[in-house]
Amino acid sequence: ILMATLLLYMLGGQLNLSLLAQALPQQAALFPKNLIAAGTFLLVGLGVKSALFPLHSWLPDAHSVAPSPASALLSGLVVKIYVLVLLRVAWGTLGGSFLSLLPFQEVLLFLATVSIFLGSIFAIAQSDLKRMLAYSTVAQMGYVFLGLAANNETAFTGAVLHLFNHAILKATLFLAAGGIIWQTGERRLRNLVGVGHRCPIALSAFSLAALGMIGIPGTAGFTSKWFLVVGCLQGGTPVLAWVILLSSLLNAIYYLPVVILGFFGHSDQCETRFHLDQMPLGLLIPICFLALCTLFFGLWPSPPLVLAQDIAYQFFYHGR
Repeated sequence: ILMATLLLYMLGGQLNLSLLAQALPQQAALFPKNLIAAGTFLLVGLGVKSALFPLHSWLPDAHSVAPSPASALLSGLVVKIYVLVLLRVAWGTLGGSFLSLLPFQEVLLFLATVSIFLGSIFAIAQSDLKRMLAYSTVAQMGYVFLGLAANNETAFTGAVLHLFNHAILKATLFLAAGGIIWQTGERRLRNLVGVGHRCPIALSAFSLAALGMIGIPGTAGFTSKWFLVVGCLQGGTPVLAWVILLSSLLNAIYYLPVVILGFFGHSDQCETRFHLDQMPLGLLIPICFLALCTLFFGLWPSPPLVLAQDIAYQFFYHGR
């Protein structure tokens, strides 16, 4: 990122993004290789920060061992900031000067597709609850990059909306997972059979968020995935729409067993009677609040959707 900043300063003589956008077209004609290098450094640096394949390897290790509130913040908020930075600089500042020199959008579409599939496949292979959630973040960020690179207003709306929805859903999942681990001391998936008898509130919140990640109607994740699919169809890339639909099936493969075995599974060690969670209020209240947000924004998606549509409109018609 610093190398990209240095090269952009050398090209434009300043770091004000608006003024830099005005200076780059002329400089790009004179020094195209410098602009390509700056854009490449930018994509790699911000790709690492936002866990874009193949630059994602740090995320599962970091998110799985961090305290659950920190994991919720990292996965729900922090990785998304760098997507916005990439969007602002790559499209807003570098713009056509850069995109005409390098197949940036095609590369981003490929990496996003691979992120979606490999993130989901690695999540299926995990035996640790939080590590599974971390790999899920890699896949979900792939949706966002796919929507941005599809380069039409509907898909862009879906990408922006998915940033919001995923923040709620993944924060719910990590906090609920933290509540389960805090009460049981277990994080291995095979040891969470029947955990719903002991942690019904935490597992219920986890279940709602998991359904949202799959994209079940009535949950927060459905609307953003719908816009992504429609945007891909409008953009003449039905293959990408199938990528999203197939990846939702993969999401179900690793989320639903946790829910089903947690509520309906039985083992020698599991509780046989339901009783309320024994969690501190400081953990219980955020879990319940975020779970309700999952339902609220699933049943009434208008507030974030209108905002996402306005952002997409401004970007496509006034922002570049």
